Amino acid sequence: MQHRRTKNLDPVAPLYGLLPYFATWALVPLYLYLQPVILHHHLIPFVFYIGLINAYSVGQIITKHLIKDTEFPMYNILTLPLALAVVDSVGPMVGVGSALGGGTYQIAFLFCCVGLGVGVYGSFVVSHTSISSLPCLLPLLSFAVTYHTSPTCPSFLPIVLWPSFHSALVEWRYMPRSRG
Repeated sequence: MQHRRTKNLDPVAPLYGLLPYFATWALVPLYLYLQPVILHHHLIPFVFYIGLINAYSVGQIITKHLIKDTEFPMYNILTLPLALAVVDSVGPMVGVGSALGGGTYQIAFLFCCVGLGVGVYGSFVVSHTSISSLPCLLPLLSFAVTYHTSPTCPSFLPIVLWPSFHSALVEWRYMPRSRG
């Protein structure tokens, strides 16, 4: 914060990026308090779902930093079902009622959230880590892979990955390793 003050920038503005984190972690204990059946009997799938929420958030942050995007990810789509479940659980306390109730449907909803989390995070991982999208994601002219010299390695190894600028495909150029 001191660094931002010396540059005459708002020192509090970057702290707004912590709001999604605190919102998620405010919803987690609230949901477990409102739904003791999840807390006492289905905590492992719930923890797995929360882990997927955090992994997706971290992945978004890392991706934004790698491509040098100025927009910080202020939302996580996987938090929305958790927020809806908390609102649904608070409903009977305020006299509105609950669509999911407190038993079987809450458990089914939890497993649907786990499935949604696996699908969203899985598609995020596949789309951002496939070798064909790596050069499109990162502004690199070449992606070098280095190998240690070993007598057991073959003489031709994929040394340089050159992105094709005419399409999103990647050409592999096989170059002989230098022996010197």
